[in-house]
Amino acid sequence: MVQPLAVLADFNMALTNRSRSRCPVSTQNPTLTLMTSTKVELSFNKIARLADLSDLAELLFPGNRNQQHAFLAVYIELKWADHHMVPNLGEIARKYGITKRTLERVRAKMRRMGLIDHVSRFNATYG
Repeated sequence: MVQPLAVLADFNMALTNRSRSRCPVSTQNPTLTLMTSTKVELSFNKIARLADLSDLAELLFPGNRNQQHAFLAVYIELKWADHHMVPNLGEIARKYGITKRTLERVRAKMRRMGLIDHVSRFNATYG
């Protein structure tokens, strides 16, 4: 459906969004909860303001304290492990009281960002 240009350019319209069914939905409805964004924004200004690892965890996992805690646990265990390798992340989860679901979500996001890599015994790079 094509809308006239005048309607698209009018920024003084009421605060309504169109849903897929083309019914107006008020954005000021108190029953609608706004979800926190999971988008990671890494700008040079934000990186320069990082003071410690907790700031990094908050930047990479915004709005979820459980995932921030899990990230810090995995990151610190990997940093201080022999050869920077951990054979089983389940032990870390038990040690720090992290649920399997949270650990898997954090592990998957860290892998997508390139912070960790899966190493199998068949990987020629690591012997």
